[in-house]
Amino acid sequence: MLKKAKLGLVMIAVAFSSPGIVYSANSSEIRGTMIPASLCQPADSASASKIQVDDFVRFKGSNAGTVYLRCPLPVGSVRATTDAPGNFIEYFKVMHQDSDGTNTAINITVELRKKTTSWNTFIGPIFDSNSYSSTGTKNTTVYLNTPELMSNNAFYWFRVTLHRDSAGANAWFHGISFY
Repeated sequence: MLKKAKLGLVMIAVAFSSPGIVYSANSSEIRGTMIPASLCQPADSASASKIQVDDFVRFKGSNAGTVYLRCPLPVGSVRATTDAPGNFIEYFKVMHQDSDGTNTAINITVELRKKTTSWNTFIGPIFDSNSYSSTGTKNTTVYLNTPELMSNNAFYWFRVTLHRDSAGANAWFHGISFY
């Protein structure tokens, strides 16, 4: 009888720590975290030479092409864990402006990534501004396919890509927030 009770407790623990758990919101320690565009860094010197950083990131002058940014998720004071229940990310919000909406001359993508000692892992899905018809400044919520249980052995960051074909269009990245 005691063995059955222990087995039942183990099964409950496994069920609650499995990656298939559906959470209702971001952890309270993550909510309110903001990553302004000015916190992001160009991923390489070619990207750095093409952008201007104010309270948002945009292409400088008539520069065109593709630039890459790295935006850290500052979770140093957050209680990250490798065991459930810990802190998790279910969704984030991207503030952006894509002046051609669903057309392809302008494009902004954002992807959440996790860096461990051996892996640099993509945590899907990718936000793609061409999926939205709005051409004004917009806050778009991105829901993860599976909530990410944060690990205390990893760094979390966002890879942001801005693309424009010519100087006549605007690709502006304002930042990322959690609520």
